[in-house]
Amino acid sequence: MFEAYQRGLWKTKRENINELKKIYLAIEGNIEESYNDDYGEYQGGIITIDTSWKHHIFYIQK
Repeated sequence: MFEAYQRGLWKTKRENINELKKIYLAIEGNIEESYNDDYGEYQGGIITIDTSWKHHIFYIQK
């Protein structure tokens, strides 16, 4: 979404981009934290698909 915005393919308010960045950073922190809890310091070697971010998108679409 950031790339689409930067290329002019997605027209939205700057506030939406800022909110999306906050959500992205929160999700990234949650993922790293949960992997560290389950696997120790996480360095890769496992592929896990996390879809917990989906409910955040509704806030940006408004």
